[in-house]
Amino acid sequence: MENFKLTRDAILNVLNEISINIPRHTKLKTDRLRHRLERCLDAAQRYGNLFGDENTIIDPSTYPPWTHSQGTVEKDLDRKIWGGIDLGISPGAFSNMCGLVVTLGEQWDRGIREVVLTDQESSAIAVKIHDVYCVEEGRPLLTIGFATIAGTRKMGIKRAIKSFYAAAKQSEAVMIYASPEEQALLFRLFKQNQSHLSPEFAQGISDDRCTASFLLPTSWLAMEDLSRLGKTTGCVACGDPTRYQCERCQSVQYCGKDCQRNHWVDHQHVCRAISSGTWHTVTLDPSPGGKMHSFKYMATINRYDDLGDKPNIDKLHATDQPPPNTYGDKYYLVKLQMPLLGPSTQILTYDKRKSFQLFIRQDLNPDTFSDAAHALGDYPKIYRWAQRVGDWEWKICFDQEPGIVSQW
Repeated sequence: MENFKLTRDAILNVLNEISINIPRHTKLKTDRLRHRLERCLDAAQRYGNLFGDENTIIDPSTYPPWTHSQGTVEKDLDRKIWGGIDLGISPGAFSNMCGLVVTLGEQWDRGIREVVLTDQESSAIAVKIHDVYCVEEGRPLLTIGFATIAGTRKMGIKRAIKSFYAAAKQSEAVMIYASPEEQALLFRLFKQNQSHLSPEFAQGISDDRCTASFLLPTSWLAMEDLSRLGKTTGCVACGDPTRYQCERCQSVQYCGKDCQRNHWVDHQHVCRAISSGTWHTVTLDPSPGGKMHSFKYMATINRYDDLGDKPNIDKLHATDQPPPNTYGDKYYLVKLQMPLLGPSTQILTYDKRKSFQLFIRQDLNPDTFSDAAHALGDYPKIYRWAQRVGDWEWKICFDQEPGIVSQW
């Protein structure tokens, strides 16, 4: 199984690819990183949204079978995201793994049930596709069996694959290329989904060759999940309990001076942006100008939202109650976003967690609105540091870019 175990570097590569940004030199224990990745894989499948929470055990046979009238499985496994429009995401193991999930759906549509994912040099995963169920409209669930195959010095991977299928008295399967890292990540997904299956259902489709699992449409994390899973607890460098904070910007905490010194190469851009900018106090307002107006803000800007996810426009409704303060007196990033259609006298402002979605209105903030609009310029969106100072008041630094920041 060593061939299919994700290394620490591989886990960090995947987490950073999906915008769970963790420094390469982090002291976080590998088990913590692996657990973070497992939670990300559930979120990438929208598992908690579909089945209630991440601990739900499912029996796929309780769902109706997928029918041809619902379209091809390949099409609905291919979860398009808003970010695909601006080509802002570089392909890596996670992106390619999502493509392999789609490819398995394509094989089902073609009537192929046995597939081998291999690098053609050292390792392979044999996949048997059993059935496809409809979890909800446009969300197929493929039940599969899987087995790992490893080549040796005496028997190369091609001979090992032939031997695997010869022992089962079956002809060889369709061969599809997958790098060792992609195989390891897909194997992790198979194992994780195996744990979500009811034992009775799993026993019914398992055999002496293959272990039962399933696949769902898999894509980039939604913004709420990015915020939840990207949140740093404890020392920003190692995760241990904190004793110090940066005296200059007071935005990050450390367990000790050694971690603070080592983290400076990553923190310096953010620290300077927070400590050297001009801060403006603004009053944010909950009125979006109606539902149709709020749609103008939402179309292509939230680059990680799955096109199949339903935007929660209710969050943009006016309310007399101030939003909860989930950050205390800490600094955090907000996105300032102009409407996509025509001029506007208000700028949508919200945080990565979507704990609030409010507006800088020109009539309430005539001077600071001009500063915000000037900072936006011709850009449809920008990111700036902010701090909550009242029920409806925030301090925002318009004149300083935030330094190194992931897009959301």
